Amino acid sequence: MAAIHLTPHPGLSTSGDLLLQQVDRRRYTVPRPHPLALVTGLVAGPGGAPALAGDYLVLQTVPETRSTVTEPIKVVRVSVNDPTYPEFSDIVVTGPDGRPCQEGPVRVWLDINFERTVRITEPGVHRVSWTAGRVKDDLSYGEFQFTVAESAVIAPSVSGGSAPVAQTAGIGDPIQGRSTRRWLFLGLLIFLPLIVLTLPLRRRL
Repeated sequence: MAAIHLTPHPGLSTSGDLLLQQVDRRRYTVPRPHPLALVTGLVAGPGGAPALAGDYLVLQTVPETRSTVTEPIKVVRVSVNDPTYPEFSDIVVTGPDGRPCQEGPVRVWLDINFERTVRITEPGVHRVSWTAGRVKDDLSYGEFQFTVAESAVIAPSVSGGSAPVAQTAGIGDPIQGRSTRRWLFLGLLIFLPLIVLTLPLRRRL
């Protein structure tokens, strides 16, 4: 078998200098993406890229951040990567006039999704402030906004007013009056001949 001879590099000696000149791998290591970030990117879908808020990674918001809502919505939802407890979760939706739009308590389902019922009565930019956490002293906060079009506005309910009462036709109603006179006329046509026929009988008795 032929012998193989290795020629050392001109800048390095063959006495182990190559081992002493190691590169600091920590300095030049390229960070790898966390597997969860890859999954959440698929869950969030287009326009819903995950965002970091405190200790939580926001997977998705409904409506989407900076989106325009063209149909009425009933809830605002936030989905995060770690569980959050109902007692430490909150969603506040503020309309263009500065008044809150949320109704009822916050609901948490599947541990990582929390939502709140809203009633949108004004078009324009709406701001959402949310809170999530598992410990009172270690809460995470986040904000996003969306725009409501005219077509997505719900007519405001009349507060303090009584429910509309159906009006029934009375004696003074022209339609009801004509109906009453018609029945009186028919009654006279039926009973008047009977009265005329019974008068001779009464005289004989």
